[in-house]
Amino acid sequence: MKDIPETEARSLLAESIDCIDIGDWQPSRHSGGIFSIECGLLKNGAFTQLHLELIHSYHAKTKITHLKFSVFKKSPHGRDRVFQLDINQNPKAFKNVHNRPHCHWGDKKIYGEEYWLTWSYYDAITYFIEQTKVRFDPLPTLPSFELR
Repeated sequence: MKDIPETEARSLLAESIDCIDIGDWQPSRHSGGIFSIECGLLKNGAFTQLHLELIHSYHAKTKITHLKFSVFKKSPHGRDRVFQLDINQNPKAFKNVHNRPHCHWGDKKIYGEEYWLTWSYYDAITYFIEQTKVRFDPLPTLPSFELR
């Protein structure tokens, strides 16, 4: 994954974009408690080369939640990060600078506040929507972490 320049990232997300019929959360094949959901993003009904990925994980034993909500731009070499909200709700997160809640605007990393550690899924998705201007139809609900 490559990061694009911050100015380009902000330009790409300067106007509203749509995520229509995102579908259902899919469990990870490799690890329990991890769910993801993806959607191509549209502007005025046309594809934008932007792709959304939401990852939500919850570890029952440790009670740690990790939220990673991203917008990527498709490129010939893979995908370039445009925006990413990364919240590891671990009580020790502020002891390790890498684990602190943060967001990326392209190549610029911005550390979040300590209260982000208490955000619910809906608090995080609301912040993500405010930053990226993604309009969900419908808004993806919290994934179910029931044992299967």
